[in-house]
Amino acid sequence: MTSRFSQKSRVWTLLLLATAANAWAQTNPPASLQTCAADKATSGKPAWLTEASITVRGGYDNNVYASGCDGRFDPATYRGPIPGSVTATKNHGVFFEELTPKIAMDFAKMQGGQMEDNVVQKLTFSYAPDFFDYNGAPSEDYVAHRLASTVALKCNEWSFLLDEAFADIEGSKYAETFPGKYYSSWGHGIDRERRSQLQDRTAVALTYDQDSWFFRPTGSLLGYDLHTVKSNAPTSNAGYLNYVDRYDINGGADVGYKLDKELAVTLGYRVGKQYQQREPFAIDPFGQTSDSDYQRILLGIEGKITSWLSGKIQAGPDFRVYDDSAPVRRRDVIKYYGEGTLTAKVSKDDSIVFAYRQWEWVSSSGLVPIYDSRFDLSYKHQFTDQLAGKLGFCVQSSDYDSGESWSAANNDYRTAMHNYRNDWLYTPSAGVQYALTANINVDLAYSVMLGRNAQGDADLLQATGSQLPASKREFDDQIVSLGVQYKF
Repeated sequence: MTSRFSQKSRVWTLLLLATAANAWAQTNPPASLQTCAADKATSGKPAWLTEASITVRGGYDNNVYASGCDGRFDPATYRGPIPGSVTATKNHGVFFEELTPKIAMDFAKMQGGQMEDNVVQKLTFSYAPDFFDYNGAPSEDYVAHRLASTVALKCNEWSFLLDEAFADIEGSKYAETFPGKYYSSWGHGIDRERRSQLQDRTAVALTYDQDSWFFRPTGSLLGYDLHTVKSNAPTSNAGYLNYVDRYDINGGADVGYKLDKELAVTLGYRVGKQYQQREPFAIDPFGQTSDSDYQRILLGIEGKITSWLSGKIQAGPDFRVYDDSAPVRRRDVIKYYGEGTLTAKVSKDDSIVFAYRQWEWVSSSGLVPIYDSRFDLSYKHQFTDQLAGKLGFCVQSSDYDSGESWSAANNDYRTAMHNYRNDWLYTPSAGVQYALTANINVDLAYSVMLGRNAQGDADLLQATGSQLPASKREFDDQIVSLGVQYKF
């Protein structure tokens, strides 16, 4: 039966496509006409209302569960999902629709005078609920309420910045069941993002700025409150994922020395804590958790590096101390931490952005810590004033080697074997965007997610004492979509 949301989204699709067709038929948009249309479109909108838009998108996902198991699994190791869970089998393709209204405001623009003279530089708020409907996979339907805010203040040498992004996901409270536990950490991570949960990302900084140096106290929070129903029967429900809450919080300061007006090198220090919720007793009777405290020393560079290259990079050692109940061989470890973004303006019409992060984090579905890596490269070309194209390639890795499998050595972390698991995700993507008018944009996007396992069958046999085909943890997932955005 077609859901009420599916019916509504199709109505919105027809209305917006009709609007786009009408605009296409009535306009032949030279630059001068586009400018007039833009002026007319914005003349009646208050300055503090920075965006009011609605986007409709439809597409096809050929492996919605991001699973590598095709259903021909060993019944001796799988008893079926718990009530409310769905079996995540390979290549379950579905059509989907997405509806996203958005409103964004900057109340700082309500002030009089020159903006650079005001204490309040930014006071923004945006709300964009995403309504997703997956035809043929109702367990994946969800609504994501996304809120973002920024507060920027400046008074003489002092400035303050607060950025917060909050998401409330209304989705299923039951995780998928992956037959025989044949799942990739990236595969079930894609599914997890559709589940009922709260996410919070907050960053705050206070800067004291001088001609040749600056001092910047800073703090950040990354938190996941996952509402997934937990399973208390690990044998009969093999493959069901018990998602656990987790957070990372830290604070510290950076000292920067300015090489010139637009470029500085920095030395930073952070002290922080990571938290991982314990599993139910039936899943883990030992009460393990990978809670840890850490300190970081960070060297960095930020600003305009050359006339065409700018960005911010920080990297350094992460000195970590794990809780006594953590399933790790060593309580004190040193890891590499690094993050940054570089933007290259190659020409007037070409730009390249590279972003990366590598850090020690905790698993949302297991007991052990993971070393999490992400490398993201994108290229954008502006063909004309109306037409733009984008290519991207993202590489992600979850390395579980720092964790130990206690059960493999009589539940003694001092002699336990390493957790032999290293999952990778490769995501090439491409898209084009066309501005029909000053108010209407159309875009076509394609991406393929390639989940791969860095371990072979021999490694898994050594780690688990039984044969687990590595290929069953690998998956391909292709997504193609067409979207229309109308800006009021």
